[in-house]
Amino acid sequence: MLFTKATREKAKLRMALTGVSGAGKTLSALYIAYGLTEDWSKIALIDTEHSRAKFYANRTDLHTGSFLHAAMQPPFTPDKYKQYMNTPHLQFVNGLNHICCQNMILTYKML
Repeated sequence: MLFTKATREKAKLRMALTGVSGAGKTLSALYIAYGLTEDWSKIALIDTEHSRAKFYANRTDLHTGSFLHAAMQPPFTPDKYKQYMNTPHLQFVNGLNHICCQNMILTYKML
């Protein structure tokens, strides 16, 4: 049979944020992850921009909280990203999800 009735299926979010420097990619990713988790402690960020993402931690003016942060140094290889993703700090969460931005990966646990 060529066609079948379409039914809604559960799927993980697949998202990439791009933009010029200063466009708000990192803060937007943090807001999206918080919107999905409603818990800042379930958000982890791998930062390749000289720890600039720490600028957004616990900002009352931006309504952000405390999230996990890891500063990654070059070279930025797939194996290195895998190493960061498999660290014990992230093992408390099952079913991790990721938002990829230019120069960082944000990891969160769904509700």
